[in-house]
Amino acid sequence: MRVYSLAILLALLISSVQLNARDKDAGSDVERLQGTWIPDLEPDLQGRLTLDGSRLRFVHVNGKRETLIWDGHFAINEKAEPKQMDWTPLRRSGREVPTSLAIYQLDGDNLLIIGNTEGPRPAAFYSGGGSQRPKTIIFRRAKSSRAKKIRNEDRAD
Repeated sequence: MRVYSLAILLALLISSVQLNARDKDAGSDVERLQGTWIPDLEPDLQGRLTLDGSRLRFVHVNGKRETLIWDGHFAINEKAEPKQMDWTPLRRSGREVPTSLAIYQLDGDNLLIIGNTEGPRPAAFYSGGGSQRPKTIIFRRAKSSRAKKIRNEDRAD
């Protein structure tokens, strides 16, 4: 009986270690968010969101022209429900831009984000019609598994 109990205890211990190792392999959302994401925007407008460490850069791409929309840092709270993400801008030209309070949902290579710079953090994902703001933006991980680093993009500016 004692040997049987010891075998069960050992099996439980091994499975627990394997589950913990699998959780560590999965990493945190910060790690899973790293890279380049392509948003679903308007038909004639494309974009690119690059997350590198805690840095964030979001550009609109129209043909060969890129317009910097957001350059700053991001922080997440993956324990909140729904999960929270804050976009804090870098100061540019003495202009102060408020932090965007957002929620996000990460599912593999799909990312939903809805944020607000003019009011409280959204509590749910929705896509209002017309000019209604804020709207949920759907991002898909860029095909290239290697994102350009923001530091390299800064050198090109």
